[in-house]
Amino acid sequence: MILALFGGALVGSIALAAILTLLSSTEGVAETCVYPDPCGPPRSSAELVSLTAWESPLGYSFRYNAEIWTVGEEDASGVTLRLAGREDATLRIVGAAGTAPDTALATYVDEVRGRVPDLAEDRRAFRLVLGPAVGFRDGVGASYAGHVGSPQGPGPVVTMSAMAAQVGEVTVLVSMEMTGEEWIQVEDGAWQGEQAFQQADSIINTVRWSSEEDG
Repeated sequence: MILALFGGALVGSIALAAILTLLSSTEGVAETCVYPDPCGPPRSSAELVSLTAWESPLGYSFRYNAEIWTVGEEDASGVTLRLAGREDATLRIVGAAGTAPDTALATYVDEVRGRVPDLAEDRRAFRLVLGPAVGFRDGVGASYAGHVGSPQGPGPVVTMSAMAAQVGEVTVLVSMEMTGEEWIQVEDGAWQGEQAFQQADSIINTVRWSSEEDG
């Protein structure tokens, strides 16, 4: 959902990077991640070689590298994958029947705001989701940033890029979310979040709908 995120979509581009008014000020965030080029994932990336399949009864599937990702929460509609088993870098893939991509995206963002109350769309150039796509199907997408809510006030920064696309009656939403300042910092020209988005991109490109095979 990178940012050609995610799917050929999420380099500039694959949240689951940064923050609007969020690190106390937009300027503060901009200085933290001043990437000369889009911080998102490449427009396309090769599918993973050694893959584990995951399939939903809703009629979509994808493949992932079990040496890089571990399965967290899952149900019939979707699953949360943790990058290298970490809790602070997760890819959420979820399907819904009879829901348009823009509605699925808006609903998901509202859900995330339950724990990231100041979550807002990040419109800075290097965070734009260009050509949002899931499984090489055109869709909708955007990047967001905010802080984990806590009784003491704003907690760790959260950066997220999400996309959704539809085939037939099934919409699949993907969201790469990263928590913590390390994911939005650039050191020696390298941005750690970009590597995470690239790994997510490789999974997003494998998403397939059963209706594609039927018709």
